[in-house]
Amino acid sequence: EESIQEIVTRHLGEETFTKVIDPFVSGVYAGDPQKLAIRAALKKIYALEQLSSTGGFIPGAAVRIAQKQEEEGSEQFKREWREGVGLLPPGGSLGSFKNGLMQMSEATEKVLNKDGDKQRVRVGWKLKDVKKHDDNTYTAVFSTPEGDRALKAPALAITAPAHRAKPFLENVAPKAGELLSEIYYPPVASVTLAYPREALRDDAPGVQETGRLQGFGHLIPRKAAYKAGVRTLGTIWSSSLFPSRAPEGYEMLLCYIGGSRDVGIGDMAEADIAKQCDQDIRKVLLKPGWGGEAKTLGIRVWPRAIPQYEKGHLDVLEQIAQNTPEGLFLGGNYKTGVAFGDCVDYGIQEAKTISSYVKARLEKVAATKSAQELSNEKASEPLAA
Repeated sequence: EESIQEIVTRHLGEETFTKVIDPFVSGVYAGDPQKLAIRAALKKIYALEQLSSTGGFIPGAAVRIAQKQEEEGSEQFKREWREGVGLLPPGGSLGSFKNGLMQMSEATEKVLNKDGDKQRVRVGWKLKDVKKHDDNTYTAVFSTPEGDRALKAPALAITAPAHRAKPFLENVAPKAGELLSEIYYPPVASVTLAYPREALRDDAPGVQETGRLQGFGHLIPRKAAYKAGVRTLGTIWSSSLFPSRAPEGYEMLLCYIGGSRDVGIGDMAEADIAKQCDQDIRKVLLKPGWGGEAKTLGIRVWPRAIPQYEKGHLDVLEQIAQNTPEGLFLGGNYKTGVAFGDCVDYGIQEAKTISSYVKARLEKVAATKSAQELSNEKASEPLAA
């Protein structure tokens, strides 16, 4: 099984890997490209080699572009997306909601709970235990503001991170739970800082033309970062991407730091992490000698942040599937891909799978019940003389 570093270096050379792919992998996975498996972590790139008749990325990309055009022009695609087809953003573009991603969750809750008598989305409920019954149904026990509640269902989906899902599988799928513990999550911190625009370097993208940053953000090749003493994996230029995220005259920046090649971040105090990010920003974006102070707007340390799709990851997932009982559906970004869009797409497809399973199960139960009732009726008929 090839790593990301091995396959990219083989196809595109060491310089392309060092300057393009390595910083990209650091930004997405906060991982080590020597350990991450290409067929698991970057499956779309891996697929290009498989699609190509010559084994090259570019011929494979040409095949995939033609396939995608055919897929998006199909009636099935239009039927599934309905009126949303015209609203799909261009591939590779970045988007959010005016008041942040929370708007999506709130809107989902509002739609699903519009019938007040049927609360499909419940907040403030914490899963405590999962039980499996002999008829392959499940009971989930929750701690709620009103006390413990138990819900029985023909199917159960658990989409918690691997390490959080494991305790709930001890009585229903212990082997799957043990396998989930093999998935590694390194620590990552996110730090939001703000600076006055006059502090920006004149040669920073967009500053000379507009007086402000223009762009997505920046990623730093690890070799260059080590030499410069920069620990930040990458920075999103939030106020450049999304209007109204910062007051006039300021730039808001979201830094990510840590990952599998810098696990020491998990042991640092939050103030020291913010200080490190500030030092890194000064080296990359600010005028030399600027003596002002950054505004620290927020910091969050995730001791276990992003699942690492390292070599053997797909084999682990296959073993988990083999040891997951009927009616139990395990998911999450350790399985779907770590990108937000991948998780949403997986949710859409998995919902169809679960719906089909429940429908088939209920039909089977109904058929069994009818057959049993018919058998009982015949057994109660008087015998002929």
